Amino acid sequence: MLWPPVVYLLISLSLAAWMILLLSCVFAVRESTSPLERERAAVLLVGAVLLPVLGMALTSGIAEGALATVAVFIALSVALIPLPIGFAISRYNLFNLRQDVRFWISRLLYYLLAATVLSVAFGTTLAAFRGTPWPEDLPLLFVLSLGGVIALEPLRGRALGWLEGLLVPRAEQLRGIQAQYVQQMAELQVEQGIVELLGETVERALRPRGGAVYVAAEQGWRSAFEIGEGVPEGFALLDEMLPVEREAMWIHVASCIDEADAPRAILCELGIDVVATLRHGESVLGAVLLRAPRSNHPYTGLEHDFLSVAAAHAAMALRNAQTARSLVEAEREAATGRTALALTHEVSKDLGLIRDLARRIGANPGDPRRTSRDVAMIEDLSHELEGNLRTFVRGATRGDGSKSGSGTVVLAEAVERSIHAASRTHGAGCVREHVESRVGPIRVPEDLERILLNLLDNALLASGGDGSVRLRAGKEGSAVCVRITDSGCGMSDAEREEAFELGYTTRFGEGGFGVGLAVSRGMAESLNGSIELEANPNGGTIATVRVPMTG
Repeated sequence: MLWPPVVYLLISLSLAAWMILLLSCVFAVRESTSPLERERAAVLLVGAVLLPVLGMALTSGIAEGALATVAVFIALSVALIPLPIGFAISRYNLFNLRQDVRFWISRLLYYLLAATVLSVAFGTTLAAFRGTPWPEDLPLLFVLSLGGVIALEPLRGRALGWLEGLLVPRAEQLRGIQAQYVQQMAELQVEQGIVELLGETVERALRPRGGAVYVAAEQGWRSAFEIGEGVPEGFALLDEMLPVEREAMWIHVASCIDEADAPRAILCELGIDVVATLRHGESVLGAVLLRAPRSNHPYTGLEHDFLSVAAAHAAMALRNAQTARSLVEAEREAATGRTALALTHEVSKDLGLIRDLARRIGANPGDPRRTSRDVAMIEDLSHELEGNLRTFVRGATRGDGSKSGSGTVVLAEAVERSIHAASRTHGAGCVREHVESRVGPIRVPEDLERILLNLLDNALLASGGDGSVRLRAGKEGSAVCVRITDSGCGMSDAEREEAFELGYTTRFGEGGFGVGLAVSRGMAESLNGSIELEANPNGGTIATVRVPMTG
């Protein structure tokens, strides 16, 4: 049978186009460096060859002769080629279409494939019952099947669940790695450890050919961990790729490139397949860049989900680590300030005495006896000040920001030295003391001496020049109790509450720094003791110190 010349022309052109498609696909599969391009080409190649062959098998007996067979094959190729094209569009974004277009193409492809399978199955069954080689009402069956598929769309979820069941071994493997990762990540508090755990986990779970973890730095991005073979240089584009307002936790680079998205196009050319952001709130703390898997297959949806979860946990851990570091730095700065105030308080009294003695020497140059005594006192004060500074620095380097002695002294001796030191400033006989001695010598921490000196100084200043201060010390159980009572005007409840706050003083402009009571309470608490202030019914304030005995 002879056909019109136009039919032969159409057959020839269709065959040539089919051969060009096959050769192009073969070339892309062999030569392309992009895993995504190779997958697209493989899908089109298999579809262009396998689907017409299956169609010929199902329609065997229709074509008679070689030319008719070729014509049927070409017709089937033209009719069925939209199927692999549609699959490549929906799965691998062939032609770089918009997301909504890809969605509807994938939905249409699903309906057509499902209707084709159902119509062929029903037609084959009917033909077997009728004893005919092929059902004549196949088009009607296809229309009915297509309508049934659309009507039974709610059952599609079960079909997808069955397909997911095929991936259970891989899903279970990723869930196990993820559970271990989440547990380990919750225990980390150092930024580098967090980044290393993220990189090692991603490498073990997804097996990329290469990649890197970047963290945000003061200027741009810093490469913190390399995965596998690493990634090419030149990722200044991350600043353009990952603006703060972007909402996506991960970006499949090759699947969402358009002509206006130059940064992604360059990343794709450099072999980057996926970029996952380490985001916490509105802040982008880092990014994970991955090349294609070693298997040369694109990452699956399960693997994308795994990467998103891993990035989210890493971002949370990084934010917690940064917050903890900021708190430590703030505490260090505060400790430095407290140390400086305590040091000022420590040396101010001795320096004030030295200054007063120096002025007295200048005011009485004709009294060599007094001058000699004052010079000796200045020398003693200088040696004492030097020793106090050395002890203070040793205590500050241990982190308590104050002088801290490690020895013990007899309670009576500590009280005597404290009163003697206070008398240098306020005059002799200003303190009346009573130390309980019937229980024998009581040993106390060396730091109690400094605590008492601070409290005596405050009490004498509150009592004024004509006032008196009483000190009573004794034993209470396993502790030592020292009460210092002044004869001043007393303190209100609010003043007693604020008195131990660092920087609080009622003597601004009169040499007060608001440090003595705060430092004294800190030292007492470091000795497992306490300091309390209470009103004296007869007027003034009672300061009570309790510290454990040391022997």
